[in-house]
Amino acid sequence: EPTTTIAMSTKAGRLFMSARNGDFGEGPPPMTFLMGNRAFLAEKPDAAKRFMAALADANAVFTNASKDEMIPQISKWAGTKVELLQLAYPRINPQVSMTRAQADKWWSYVGQAMVANGLANAKLDPFRDVFDLQYQAGGIGL
Repeated sequence: EPTTTIAMSTKAGRLFMSARNGDFGEGPPPMTFLMGNRAFLAEKPDAAKRFMAALADANAVFTNASKDEMIPQISKWAGTKVELLQLAYPRINPQVSMTRAQADKWWSYVGQAMVANGLANAKLDPFRDVFDLQYQAGGIGL
């Protein structure tokens, strides 16, 4: 977001699937991801864990705040019009942590589609090559 809302509000696109609508089943995976350089993560794992803990704290603020509190903050930070954020808000979810089950679900929906379309190598092992859950707050590991 707000790309989806911009497309919808200008009639340039439609919402096809949404985790909030239940399209990914119970306990949907987040659609926001972070990537890290493997060398940096190996060299500075504590920094990565502290960064993820700070994100978890920020996500808690978002989760516990009202829409009326968050929209002005998001607008200021992102430079997005308040009116657009009012439309987008039901689809905004900044959560970046995920469980092993959510990662499996994401891979079965999105990863496999990427493989089928030649956008990812079929030899990828999602838990060796894609997901490393150990840096999350709470240390959700494999």
